[in-house]
This record gives sequence, C-alpha cells and structure tokens, in this order.
Amino acid sequence: MNPLHRLLNLPHTRNIIINTFGTYLGYGFAVFYIVFLVRVFPPVEFGVLSVLLTFSYLLANIFSFGMPASVYAHVPHLVQDRSKVMNFILSNFLVLSILSGISIFAVYILSPHLDVRFFKTGAPQYQYMYALLGTQMFIWQNFVQDILNASGKFLQINIAINVANLIKAVLLIWLALAGMLGITQVLIVGGLIGPCIVFGLVVVQRRWLVRAVLGTQASWEHIKLRFTATYFLSSQLFQLASRSSLFFVAYFLTRPEVGYFSLSQRVILAVITSADSVTQVMSAQFAKAKTWDEAKRLFKHSFTYMLLPTAMFVGGILMPAQMYNLVFGQSYAASTPVTKALSFAYLPFPFLAIVMLYFLYTRKKPVIVLGVNALMLMVVVGLQYVLVPQIGLFGPAVATFAALVAAGGYLGLMLKNSKTPG
Repeated sequence: MNPLHRLLNLPHTRNIIINTFGTYLGYGFAVFYIVFLVRVFPPVEFGVLSVLLTFSYLLANIFSFGMPASVYAHVPHLVQDRSKVMNFILSNFLVLSILSGISIFAVYILSPHLDVRFFKTGAPQYQYMYALLGTQMFIWQNFVQDILNASGKFLQINIAINVANLIKAVLLIWLALAGMLGITQVLIVGGLIGPCIVFGLVVVQRRWLVRAVLGTQASWEHIKLRFTATYFLSSQLFQLASRSSLFFVAYFLTRPEVGYFSLSQRVILAVITSADSVTQVMSAQFAKAKTWDEAKRLFKHSFTYMLLPTAMFVGGILMPAQMYNLVFGQSYAASTPVTKALSFAYLPFPFLAIVMLYFLYTRKKPVIVLGVNALMLMVVVGLQYVLVPQIGLFGPAVATFAALVAAGGYLGLMLKNSKTPG
C-alpha cells in the first residue's frame, strides 16, 4: 500500500475530510457573508459592523477561559466512561457559564466608554448589547462543538453548523430584499438565531445526551485549573496578537480605511478557519500520543493536511486584482493589495499551529505555548504601534510576518530540546 493510501485509510484522515468539507462549506458561507454585506453596506457602516463582530468573536474566545484546551486534552481519555464524561461536561459548562456571564455583563456596562476611547465607531449601546449576547451564544456553541469534536462526532456538528449557516443566509437575503437589513439585524441573525439553530439540531439528534448531563452532578475534580488557566492566558495573548490589527487601524486611520482593512482581515480569518478544521481533529490525536515516534508520525500527517490552507494563502497572493474587484466590487479595490500582503504574512501559520499542538496536548506544557503567544503579541503590538501610522494598512502585514517568524524560531528551539513526551 502506497503512502497516500495509508494516509487516506487513517481514522483521523476521514474525520479531517468530514471536518474540512464542513469547514470549507462554512468558508463558502463566510465568503458569501462578506460579499453580501459589502454590497449592502458602504465602507463606513461595514467598518462599524466588522468592529462589533470582531469584538464579539474576540470576547467569545477570551471568555471561554481556556475550556477548549481542557476539553481536547481530557475528553479523549474519558470517552470510554460515560458517567465521567457527563460529569466533566456539566462541571465545566456551569463554571464556564458563570464566569462568562459575569464578564460579559461587566463589558456591557463599560461599552460606551470603550467605544469613545478605543473603537470610535459611534455605535449605540444597544448594538453592543446584541453583539455581547452573541458572544455568550458563541461561547456555548463552541463548547458544544468542542465536546462533540473531542468525542469524534465531527459529522453531526458540521451538519448543524452549516444548516444554521444556510438559514442565516436566507434570513439576511430576505431582510435585505425587504429593506429591513441593518447592523442590528445582522447581529441578531448571526449571533442569536444562528447558535439557537445549532443547539436545536444537536438536541434533536442527541436527546439522551441532554438527559444524561442533567442527571449527573457537577464535580470540582474535573475543573483542571492549572492547565486551563495557563492555556487561557496563552489563548488570550494569541487572540490579541491575531485580531488587534483592526483596532490599531481603527485608532490611527480613517473610517473608510477601517472598512478596507476589515474586508482583508475577514478574508484571512476565513482561511485560518480552514486550518482550524485540521487542528480540531489532530488535537485529540496529539493528546493520545505517548512517544516521540508517535508524535513524528502525527507531524508528518498534519503538515500534509496543512498544505491545503497554505495553498489558499498562495492563491490569495497570486490572484489578479481584477478577480478581487469582480467579487468585492470596485469600491473596495483599496483592500486588494492589503489582502495579498496579509496572505503572504500568514504563510507560516498553519505549520506553527501543528507544532503548538504537540507542546499543548502531547507534552502537556501549555507554558511553552504561552511563551510563543506572548512573544507574538509583543512583536505585533510593538510593530503595529510604530508602522500603522507610517505605512498605513500595510503595517499589520509586516508586523504579523515578523511575529510569526519570531514564533517559529522560538518553537524550533523548544522542539530541538523536547523529543520525549513527559
């Protein structure tokens, strides 16, 4: 049997095919949303919407408090014992809901001051309310997705998410044709209605899971504080490093330029999502690896899978400007060179993401991932503060590439000194 056939016959390859197909279907919807919204909203309004959506997504990751890593690190080892899995789900869900609910309410109270001082969108507080309600819904949806993914149930959650995407798209089109689509309606459809559809579809297919979780008791022993807290801090640094660009652009540049950069950033984030489809599957595999030889095989397979998102970044670089204008419209032509620059900057990202899975799940050393993300944040923030006022929309691309190169060097040194899982 040749290497390609062996790779295709691996169980995690089938899961990656399912998850990647679902993710690319979601990517297609993401592209549709971008194209649709830039046709509906002028650059200034699209910039405001993008800041609110980015704020909502960023907080959803921040206020997850490291739970995704705990799920992927521990559920694969508990999955054979249903009672322990149910106990783990309930315990972590309750803690997550309490912490995230308190945090989101505090941000809502502060939102007028944050907008005046940092974001400068002029958005009313009720729009921040809808964005923050969406944050809570995204947190719960991501928790459900992580549990199902860590248990190997990739098909079910991908169906639920993409059915929800289809319904959201239909609703947005209907609202636009009826002349009722505004920023608030987008926030409601995307952040509230979408996750509710996902929950409904999952519950319909797995009623027994809901009954089993409700029938168990929460236990403090399933809250992995040291691991979760370290990863939580690490993930927040990464989110700040990867999404801070829009806020620097909003602070230093004009509102139309925020709209141009928002489009470029959303294209890049859509491609990054495709890389996430690989890491979601491989996280559980790295968690099960016990030896360096097992980890090496996973590296080889994972890097092969990551060639696809890498090819998408290359395609973003090589695509003619006329194609961008055809898709997004001439009014967003200024975003084309920015998208190309960001595509080049993110080329190392898919491969670095795999190396970090090894340290996080095989070595169980989130402190190394914390060091990588801290380094990236320092480089990105420092360079953007200097470069955005000087070279404008190209500042984030230069800063991001420098940060990823620095992160690659650090990971290379750590990997050289770390060959045996401990």
